Amino acid sequence: MKIENTEVSENSYKEELEKYKGLAEKSPETYLPKVVDTQNNLGVLYWNLGRFKEAENAYKEVLLISKELAKQKPDIYLPNVAMAQNNLGVLYRKLRRFKKAENAFKEAINIFRGSVNKSPETYLPKVADTQNNLGALYWNLGRYEESENAYKEAFQIRKELAKDNPEVYLSNIAMTQNNQGVLYSDLGKYEEAEDAYREALQIRKELAKEYPKVYSLKVADTQNNLGALYWKMGRFEEADNAYKEALAIRKQVVDKNPENNLPNVAMTQNNLGALYYDLKRFEEAEIAYKKALQIRKELATKSPEPYLPKVADTQNNLAILYMDMGNLEEAEKCIIEVLKINPNYKPAWYNRACIESLRNNQEKSIKFLKKALDLDKKYYDMAKTDEDLDNIRDSREFKELINKSLPI
Repeated sequence: MKIENTEVSENSYKEELEKYKGLAEKSPETYLPKVVDTQNNLGVLYWNLGRFKEAENAYKEVLLISKELAKQKPDIYLPNVAMAQNNLGVLYRKLRRFKKAENAFKEAINIFRGSVNKSPETYLPKVADTQNNLGALYWNLGRYEESENAYKEAFQIRKELAKDNPEVYLSNIAMTQNNQGVLYSDLGKYEEAEDAYREALQIRKELAKEYPKVYSLKVADTQNNLGALYWKMGRFEEADNAYKEALAIRKQVVDKNPENNLPNVAMTQNNLGALYYDLKRFEEAEIAYKKALQIRKELATKSPEPYLPKVADTQNNLAILYMDMGNLEEAEKCIIEVLKINPNYKPAWYNRACIESLRNNQEKSIKFLKKALDLDKKYYDMAKTDEDLDNIRDSREFKELINKSLPI
């Protein structure tokens, strides 16, 4: 039923689009804006379906038409240009095309700032939204000071707006606090991160009481982030509880919108697997990883570009787990699957070298280790002390390879 509804929506949008495009040839001023609206709706639909190339094409057409309309009536249509740029920025960040995302966000912010004096109640929220998106992008790029500054500006704007309209802007404050928590966690500022997450969680839980369909998943997002933070802090029981609460919420709503919620279920399952692995609870780790892998494989059949790398990551995690469990045959199967997806997946070659060393197969182990070192010199330091390579460490080939691979 879900697929049928989606197909109906897509076909309806396409029919509307063709109609408005035809009418726009005779009356562009009246119907081009309708073309823009319909293209934007198609872009959102494709985004939700994981059909990102089609979403990009739709957003680009929105941007192109909006720029043409803005030449004649900038006050009316420049905001449409900004929204299209913001949407493209979000899409490009998702696809890790970070330079394009940064340029799109910056152009959107400049346009929104230029409109603030005319209508602050309309455009200040949009400045905050795009600053928040820019903060997330800078976090992806490791430009943490810029990320923090962008988040702080978004937070200050939203805090002021919430004084007069808390029902609308409290959720945005929670979002910015959640994002700041991610940033502080990456910077090792764990106390600040916990404070930010807890404030976000408190707001979201209150909102979820009244609007559960809207905010329960936001609660899950913050619980997942808290789980990752507690894991870093060595507070393993709290991490386990936070992940499980996030997972329970996501499982409750997955049937209603699988396209959006299944990736997050898989992510939390993968996180639980990693946590259980660290705690040497290997059977639980295997179950969690396998559940994540099953979901990610299903998603990759429809959208290989974003999800096949996730399949590879989980397969690699399983391989490491099987190595520690002494199940080298299953570990090798996982690594082979990883390399089918990405022949240059660096950890897979290193792990394959470890597997062959544990089998006491010196020739193959040296061969795979050389490939790993060719791809990334960081494995030089790992190889010097990794117990999995003990069976080849005293060999002449290993010593020559390590000496040859010394960083200059």
